[in-house]
Amino acid sequence: MLKFGLICEVDAAKGLAKVHFQDDDVPSGWLPMSVQKSLKDKYSFPFDVNEHVWCIMDEHCEYGVIGGAVYDEQEQPAGAGEGKLVIHFADNSSIEYDRNTKTLSLLIKGDIKITSDEKLNVECKEANITVTQKATVKANEVNVEAQGNATVKAASVKIDAPNAQATGNLDVTGNITAAAVTASGDVKAGAISLLTHKHTAPGGVTTPAIP
Repeated sequence: MLKFGLICEVDAAKGLAKVHFQDDDVPSGWLPMSVQKSLKDKYSFPFDVNEHVWCIMDEHCEYGVIGGAVYDEQEQPAGAGEGKLVIHFADNSSIEYDRNTKTLSLLIKGDIKITSDEKLNVECKEANITVTQKATVKANEVNVEAQGNATVKAASVKIDAPNAQATGNLDVTGNITAAAVTASGDVKAGAISLLTHKHTAPGGVTTPAIP
């Protein structure tokens, strides 16, 4: 028999709840909460106390199962719309997919934690990431590859590494300060070559170029 009532007690660890049936004005015994899967894959999202639910019970209301929750005059769907799947949480976090615009939206009021024992692959056409405070990336090895230009814009940039290499040309519009500079080829300041430049000393003596 089909009956409606309000959840009055929940045992989330066991997947059970008690229901108060208004027409009988009595609470049920412990009833299993119907879930999507419970064997190899397990699903858990317990009902809340005072949640309006429907149950299938035997004729004596001794045995049965809680089939699911229903909306009523006091509680209406949050963010509902045609072609939209919405999960709205009590803290105003939400998960929403709108098939009309093909948009998946996550609004999380707290932290997001993703843990994987293997790889995490993210593929998309374009990505925009905005961090209002601090971003940290830690890895044994980091590879950044761009088919076009790569731009780093910051108030200051610090590279802390025993060795740093640049392949290709390096153009600097500001000053370079170094404790020591070693070059395997020539070094020029404007048209003046460090290898071929000669100095004329007093008395007309010309110093040889650096060998």
